[in-house]
Amino acid sequence: MARGRKIFLYLAVVLLLVVMLPVGAFVWRAWRALPVYEGDIHLHGLRQPVRILRDQRAVPNLYAQNLDDLLFAQGYTHAQERLWQMDLLRRTAQGRLAEVFGPAALPIDTENRKLGLGSVADRATEATDEETQRQLEAYARGVNAFIDSHPGSLYTSGLPIEFTLLGYRPEPWRPADSLAVGLNMFKLLTTVWPREILRAAVSERVGPERADDLYRARSPRDRPIAEPVEKSPRRRRERVFVAWGGWEGGAIAAPEAVAASNNWTVAGQHTASGAAMLANDMHLPHGVPSIWFINHLKSPEVDVIGFSLPGLPWVVVGHNGRIAWGFTNLMADTQDLFAERFDPENPSLYMTPTGWQAVGRRMEHIQVRGAEAVDVEVLETRHGPIVQSHGDVKLALQWTARDAEQVSFSFLRINQARDWEEFRAAMAIYGGPPQNAVYADAEGNIGYHAIGRLPARRNGRGEVPAPGDSTRFDWVDYIPFEKMPHAFNPPAGRLATANNRVIPADYPYYVTDDWASPARVARIYERLEGGTSFQPPDFLRIQTDVVSLPDRFLAEQLVAAGATAESQPPARAQVLALLKDWDGTMGADLAVPVIARAFQEKLLEELLRPHLGDDWKSYQWFAHPEFLMNALTERPKRWLPEPYESFDALLLAVLDQVLDELLQSDPSRLQHLSWGERMAVHFAHPFGDRLPVLRRWFSMGGDAQSGGRYSPKQTGT
Repeated sequence: MARGRKIFLYLAVVLLLVVMLPVGAFVWRAWRALPVYEGDIHLHGLRQPVRILRDQRAVPNLYAQNLDDLLFAQGYTHAQERLWQMDLLRRTAQGRLAEVFGPAALPIDTENRKLGLGSVADRATEATDEETQRQLEAYARGVNAFIDSHPGSLYTSGLPIEFTLLGYRPEPWRPADSLAVGLNMFKLLTTVWPREILRAAVSERVGPERADDLYRARSPRDRPIAEPVEKSPRRRRERVFVAWGGWEGGAIAAPEAVAASNNWTVAGQHTASGAAMLANDMHLPHGVPSIWFINHLKSPEVDVIGFSLPGLPWVVVGHNGRIAWGFTNLMADTQDLFAERFDPENPSLYMTPTGWQAVGRRMEHIQVRGAEAVDVEVLETRHGPIVQSHGDVKLALQWTARDAEQVSFSFLRINQARDWEEFRAAMAIYGGPPQNAVYADAEGNIGYHAIGRLPARRNGRGEVPAPGDSTRFDWVDYIPFEKMPHAFNPPAGRLATANNRVIPADYPYYVTDDWASPARVARIYERLEGGTSFQPPDFLRIQTDVVSLPDRFLAEQLVAAGATAESQPPARAQVLALLKDWDGTMGADLAVPVIARAFQEKLLEELLRPHLGDDWKSYQWFAHPEFLMNALTERPKRWLPEPYESFDALLLAVLDQVLDELLQSDPSRLQHLSWGERMAVHFAHPFGDRLPVLRRWFSMGGDAQSGGRYSPKQTGT
């Protein structure tokens, strides 16, 4: 018996070691990768000592005695905390993810190789001015100093643990890699061409009248803030349509919406201190780690604090001793698709305004981990690469981000600006994704300026593919900076944007038809115009506001429809009573938002399915709340589906369907519905989600029990 116990204990110890040693090694390796926050680090490449002090939230404050050392230190600090994220971002733009992730990454690599973002970054680096090149090189030296200070085996080097788990070392950082990171953001914020294909397909399916309803670019809730600009000859905006050759359900999917940012600024007449105030919240997809990195940079040349993008030097949005500024996505259409006509007898030729020309060809060689390399042939036309083919139709993409001479992510002049004129001068040379920039300064001035390169088209608007064999729809230039939408010290003393329409009706240039719903900016103005003597906590309350105006409107429509019915089923009567007293607050503990959002989605299905069939779910666009509002306000018969006799009958029938699905004939289920449980957010790490066994350590999630409740930003402000 004693011998048996000894054997059992021996086996238990062995089993424990087998289990614990790998876990212990993993924990030790992860600990080795943590950044060093205390002590002295001696690095080659610095001209003078640099101090890095971290506050209680670990935000680094960098103090240098010259600009080169400051940017060196920022590169080192970014790499210290985010090196694998930086490597992932540059690999994404360069189309090199499959080298480390294998075949699963081939689709995104193929797309970015077609776009040629890596080549654009190289050419843009060569085209930039000497001073900017020097800054990029100083930053790159700092990144490489961190990489070089961690030699040895991947298991002992102390580099981020993702490199060990994937079994590769990061390559040296180049100045062009920083621009590649910027181009990756450019793509994230301006990719609209899949929606242009989708719009063409939907327009073909529903006809021009209903298409105009669906894609109406203006709303009663619009709050354009741009001042009138000097009129230019208005270019013809003729209707363009290239037949896509039929609708294939699910074959074309719109990109996931990323627009939900907000910013605003108010003059001193509305603040308790008498000074101008500014707020900004840049919403982008959730992830681990965050996209942004807070840091404070100080040298004799600059003193600025705010958000930077790991991989890029400088501060993107923030404030210095004189000014503050913030960005939201302008939603500008910087991409046009052109249907190129190829010679059926000689596919190497395509038609241009001067006749048949040979199409450009380049071969992209993609290394794939664990599989054979893949060669991708890219066809280049005068407009750009062929990005989509369907039968005889080949679509070429023209995109401002591919104009290497115009691409610029130099934020130093913005960081150094001291007043409105210096800020405008810095904005004029910005060549990144178009943004709404709001401004406030120490003198009490506030302002707004649209920034970035926007194409000026000869004809048309680029919202759907256009014929590529003539010059009729070509780009002729970029919109001059002085004619970009802007405003300075408006009489009302308030400026706000939330990816909404910012231009007046008579603005002479086309910006986009793809604005986000103005509901969020309308709610911001509702709060700003309803308050006085603002202080910072008031702005925080506005930023965390979760009132949804579209859902409030639909609730009002439902209550009004309910008043037309002679009697109500018990569940409907109970919900209508709740809706009557509801102001649109999407509170995490409330049941009403669950019903309201399910009702909105079901109503959209009822309106679209008769015209798009089962493919109605593929139809995505930012302003669908405005379509619903217009349809219920105007109530055109062309949108009333059979067999409903009125829109009121439709609304009540949809509500009954929703309640049947949610409550399943049990009204007591109403008290168990919770918006927070339905909208739990998941902060996904790209590596953790590829290996589920490690998801718990790499990703973050929330649910009702853990307190990780979330009200979607698109429903509030």
